[in-house]
Amino acid sequence: MVIYSLIMAATGIAFLVIGIAVRRGRADLIHDYHQKNIDPSLMGSYCKELSAGLLGICLSCFASGAISLLGKTRSMMLLSVGVLFAGFAVSIMILLRVQKKYNNGLF
Repeated sequence: MVIYSLIMAATGIAFLVIGIAVRRGRADLIHDYHQKNIDPSLMGSYCKELSAGLLGICLSCFASGAISLLGKTRSMMLLSVGVLFAGFAVSIMILLRVQKKYNNGLF
């Protein structure tokens, strides 16, 4: 489970770096078609709200990796994967809500 924890840590760090950059206004890290209908005056608030979803993915990766270090039992493995999927589901819902709010749809 150490390898899984390292993979989750690396993934979490990647999403942390991207999430912080987007929060600071780096809209160039977001695909153009995801922001084509956004008013330029709202781009700052769009980036801040979108980064919440990215940081949620980061946290779920870190939490899943940490839980996997608590034991090698089947229940710990299921809990670790469950936390990962639950965190991803919540984060994706946040990302979809922000896209609908600012871009009037996903694309």
